[in-house]
Amino acid sequence: TIAKPIGNGMMKDGIPVDRYGIKSPETMRITIAPNETIHRVGGFMSRRIPLEFQQEQQTMRGFFTESNLLDRRHAVNRILDRRVEENPRYAKELEAMRNYYLSDPDTLMTRVFDANRFPYEDWGFTPQQASTLRNDKDFYKMVRSVASELSSSNAHRAEYVDSLWAMDGSSVERRNVAMSKVGDLLGTPDLLARSTTMQMQVGDRIVNGVFTEAAKGIDRNLVKAGDPVLNYGEEVFDQGPALRSLAELQIIDYICMNVDRHGGNMLYQFSDENPPRFLGVTGIDNDLSFGARNPKPNESMLQETPLDNIDMVSKRMAEKLRNLTPEDLEQTLKDQGIGKASILAAQERLARIQTRIDSGKIRVVPDEEWNTMKLVDLAKEKTIFATVHNTFTVDIPQLVQQQAQDPGMAKDIQYTKANRVEAFSEDVIEKQNEKVVFQETQAEFEQQMQEQVKQLNAAEVKTNAQLLHLIHEGTQNIYQALDAADPMLMRSSVHFRNMKKAAKELKTKTAQLEASLQQGEQPTAEQMENLVYDLSDLNAKSAVYVDYKLDQKDGVEESFNQIEQRRVASARNCSEIANRLMGAYRTNEPLAHLKHHAYGTIQRELASIQETIDAAGKSLEDVQDMAATMIYYKAIGASKNKMGDKITSVLLPEAKQQAIDQIKQSQGFQDLIHANDKNALIALARDGVGDKLYKTFLKNSAAHAPAKPQQVQQQAQKQNQQPQVSGPGGH
Repeated sequence: TIAKPIGNGMMKDGIPVDRYGIKSPETMRITIAPNETIHRVGGFMSRRIPLEFQQEQQTMRGFFTESNLLDRRHAVNRILDRRVEENPRYAKELEAMRNYYLSDPDTLMTRVFDANRFPYEDWGFTPQQASTLRNDKDFYKMVRSVASELSSSNAHRAEYVDSLWAMDGSSVERRNVAMSKVGDLLGTPDLLARSTTMQMQVGDRIVNGVFTEAAKGIDRNLVKAGDPVLNYGEEVFDQGPALRSLAELQIIDYICMNVDRHGGNMLYQFSDENPPRFLGVTGIDNDLSFGARNPKPNESMLQETPLDNIDMVSKRMAEKLRNLTPEDLEQTLKDQGIGKASILAAQERLARIQTRIDSGKIRVVPDEEWNTMKLVDLAKEKTIFATVHNTFTVDIPQLVQQQAQDPGMAKDIQYTKANRVEAFSEDVIEKQNEKVVFQETQAEFEQQMQEQVKQLNAAEVKTNAQLLHLIHEGTQNIYQALDAADPMLMRSSVHFRNMKKAAKELKTKTAQLEASLQQGEQPTAEQMENLVYDLSDLNAKSAVYVDYKLDQKDGVEESFNQIEQRRVASARNCSEIANRLMGAYRTNEPLAHLKHHAYGTIQRELASIQETIDAAGKSLEDVQDMAATMIYYKAIGASKNKMGDKITSVLLPEAKQQAIDQIKQSQGFQDLIHANDKNALIALARDGVGDKLYKTFLKNSAAHAPAKPQQVQQQAQKQNQQPQVSGPGGH
């Protein structure tokens, strides 16, 4: 059987399909030897591995981009997986870091560079362990780099989402393939680097992603002092076919909303003649593309050319554009997993281009006319022509000058040696599939936790201003009731007068705070505490009065006269309202704390269980209860960012106990307690703040997961046609 792709693995009639049920083409498979050094290049969102391997007696070179989603949790796993491989001695510490960021991805918004600010204790380490880590220079250097990469990855994710209106959870690397496919539709397969899906085996891990063939041409970042390109005159660039291809790439970039076509994301081809001729470019790094956003005609997103600046198109592409239907574009993008909103936006951009061609706003230029044009004349601001012109007149000379000051800037690309295979070994596939089943089980279990949360009403957390308004209304009602029972204080006892006086003072105080609130002055925590103290005092005074009256009548309420009945009833009403108001305030305190400190609460609860689970006198049943509670907190911590305000409800005792009871009844937990005695459960709970316990529970649960559809056999893979690639081929 083949390895299941992480996050997919869907089948239809025994054939791998994508999320739309469309047949997936053959995937290229490679292996990297365990002792091979893996080199990496690129940015934080699309970190690439340069690969070199043999295919059909030819040396293939290109770049592998691991599957990457616009999702902070996915980014954490992707980055930490690699760091654990690179730093096995710190595997435990990195796993603790992973759990922290998975539980609270909002922390990725902050860069941390001070060793003393890393929240080691929140990661689950004791103060002594944290102190040791803070003094470990190697660990600090490594973890600072990880934190920086996580933060930058999150910033790039925000760039995708904010600039393109791309949806969280959508694929990044498949945009490369999608753009190549659009180039195929428009008859320009060589304008964009060709890509295909790939699975890469590294040790026991099989990684899914996209392989992009290395394109020919000059990379501006690799030009060195003395390279001939530094002396190319402007006449070298005045070549009709090359200028035509630039105009065509500009059209493709607009339709695909590629907002990253700067000078470093093109490779430049020249002839071997003397003087040379500019032959054209190949667009690379095409993943910052596609999204639901459609800018105004005069608006530019990052490096994207505004529609108003696109004023010419080649004759051959104009014909392709006129014949391209919205349905063809939709199917092509859908095949690559581009979302519906992004497809609709691309269809609208295609329609805009078609309309402008028909109206003459975008002029169709015959082939022979391109030969009369000059790059410098076409290099209007915010066009691809200006980008190319500036690359050779400004950018490259500046980069070479910077290299003179820092010779390490222009490093040649080092390729990782790999081997092309038809299929992976059975034992590796089995381990991979076990990992996928484990991940699916974990996702399903945590989803169950989230579904339970949806059934809860979000516990309302009131602000101090809301609580003040509530107390003010309540004290007004208390005073009105007391005043109605005895407006003139005629022949009333000192106890009743004291109660009524306290109610009046409290009413006046809340009225003053309400007035200040109207002026924009929020009540302080101290003022609110004082109000609650006054309510408690009022409640005590009402109890004293009722007890006094009952003592007078030897506890026989029937002997009260009409006035006494009204006074006692008003005092009891006073006590009821005061207790309700104090309860609202006291209940709100833990809710407010849970809302703003949910992750810290979870971590403290886990640490408390870890410390006390082996305490003397704990029975086996006690240990089992604590183990189930620990599993609950691990699941809630992993799902915290998806629960919103309901996190305050799910951590309250009644909701927590219901979920824990369900965990204890599950088959995975039953297997856990049957296979482990009291001491074994304690050992699992104490390993990594419950990490091993949680993983063992999930592994047991995975063993009971419903069987997945049969995967195609290796023999069937071998009979399939050769891998389809973008460009001249498919996918």
